[in-house]
Amino acid sequence: MQQRPIYLATAALMAGLPAIVSAIEIPPVVVTAARLPRTVDEALAPVTVISREEIEAMSPRSIVDVLRLQPGVNVAVSGGLGGNTSVFLRGTNSDQVLVLIDGVRASSAASGLFAWRQLSPAQIERIEIVRGPRAMLYGSDAIGGVIQIFTRRAQGLTASMKAGSYDTQRAAVGVGFGDTTRLELNASYTHTDGFSATNPSICKGIPDNFCSYDPDNDGYINRSVNGRFTTPLWDGANLRVSGWYANGDVEFDQGTQDTVNAIVGARLSDSLASFWDYSLTLGYSQDDFKITSAFPSKIDSERTTLDWQNNLYLSETQTLMLGLNWRRAAGKNLDTATSDVVFDESIHNTGMYANWLATFGRSDLQLGARYDHHSAFGGHVTGQLAWGYRLGAGYRVLASFGTAYRAPDLNQLFHPGFGGFFAGNPNLDPERSRSAELGLRYHQPGGQRRVEANLFYTKIYDLIAFQGEKNQAINIDEASIPGLELVYADGIGRWSLSSSLTLQRPRNLTDDTRLLRRPKVKYSLVLARTLGTGSIIRAELLSVGDRADIGDETLGGYTLFNLSGQIQLSQAWFMEGRIENITDKDYESTFGFNTPGRTFFLGIRYNGGG
Repeated sequence: MQQRPIYLATAALMAGLPAIVSAIEIPPVVVTAARLPRTVDEALAPVTVISREEIEAMSPRSIVDVLRLQPGVNVAVSGGLGGNTSVFLRGTNSDQVLVLIDGVRASSAASGLFAWRQLSPAQIERIEIVRGPRAMLYGSDAIGGVIQIFTRRAQGLTASMKAGSYDTQRAAVGVGFGDTTRLELNASYTHTDGFSATNPSICKGIPDNFCSYDPDNDGYINRSVNGRFTTPLWDGANLRVSGWYANGDVEFDQGTQDTVNAIVGARLSDSLASFWDYSLTLGYSQDDFKITSAFPSKIDSERTTLDWQNNLYLSETQTLMLGLNWRRAAGKNLDTATSDVVFDESIHNTGMYANWLATFGRSDLQLGARYDHHSAFGGHVTGQLAWGYRLGAGYRVLASFGTAYRAPDLNQLFHPGFGGFFAGNPNLDPERSRSAELGLRYHQPGGQRRVEANLFYTKIYDLIAFQGEKNQAINIDEASIPGLELVYADGIGRWSLSSSLTLQRPRNLTDDTRLLRRPKVKYSLVLARTLGTGSIIRAELLSVGDRADIGDETLGGYTLFNLSGQIQLSQAWFMEGRIENITDKDYESTFGFNTPGRTFFLGIRYNGGG
């Protein structure tokens, strides 16, 4: 109840903003929602776009600072920089969110999770977040939605250095050159001494011989690079090759984790006729994870994907998309103390889909179906139906229904656990879901004011959770997630405001309990003011409600205030800074793990490309 005055005060502020805006906003173009270029206003799904300019104005400490402010997104971190990070989209599990990097699947084939801690904000050009199921277009995992990361595209020479609390240092450098044939390279480095990731409550309910609490500082080092090469081949044909590599060393109580992530993608696009173009994408991802502790192990996994997409333009208002997907995932778990192979398994999946997009008068339609055949779980059919209607004067109503599924990952099937705790289960069934949504949008014609309301309901069958004996992986019969998202953005003169309120009720219907680490209420507010060309100051408010956690624990809600900004010193040089948790709030994002107190960061950035 203490959070209500914040919401009411901000609502009053938003209602009082003038209706006249000085700048004309052009809606950004997105490709993730429909696998075709569409503006945000044209998309038949709620989409959030985070640009490079916004990331630089935010001067984030990590990717967590970027994601946690977005509607429908909740983030839980186990400790400081380098801690395990879970991203929940619309209340679904963190492994029910499909993560793409430059169009290539990025999550681990072993754990089903993406290593968010490995992704430096300095290497991100753009983020597209699509909320709602997208299994019809992408196959398994896209129950809650899709988050696609587009890696940094350097213009000329770029460089930055930043330092701050907990003896944290960051450095990044990038270069891009060429015209029609172009090469771009970026590298970044992060080091922090950190703080104690855990607190004594981490041992609650765990046998003494399995608890390893140690109040020392837990540091983190990350080294990462990314590159992109693009060139035309023949008339209408283009080739793009991109890659991302990250190596991270994480300290935790009584042990260390060494993680290596690598992603490579090659995409050929061509037009075979005026009504037909296609793209052929080959992707490879690798995730190696080594633990040195009382339970030493090494898990190496890899995934190879091949995607062929054909776009047939039936008329000026109708497009038929036909696609084939194939992927193979393999993982090997080695007990490094005994050199015993715990598991060495592989799975593969073949999928085909058809997606029809059409416009009739004021109505936009999407109708699609997909068939996947999994080597371990057989065939699955998913579908998507969406309708949008333009009411005029910037208003639009949308309705959609979609089904999705997710096959268990290798760890959920075969991992032996830690002393039997959190073990996998080879008898698991795939997760299945049904989602319905009703939305209303308003975009002020020629202006910046945007209002969005999305009412959604997701039902998940055979949800996988570590709630069996000794927290073994089991299927839960049913879970439901009803929710409402409200988004408001506006601007006048040099001022801009964006805010979102997410209300949801993720529950396990089998035993009528809350799904873990997802709040019922989350609110964010960003108020920014430009101080001149290239200079900006930005204030953030993030309010998160209470959450359920393991061991029947309930984590209290919290509110954070952050301040960031940049000052343009010359045409190419910028000074940037950030203060997080200004009130030094003591809170927990994950039970038994600490969070940073008031932190300061200051840096300098050079953008030689303008």
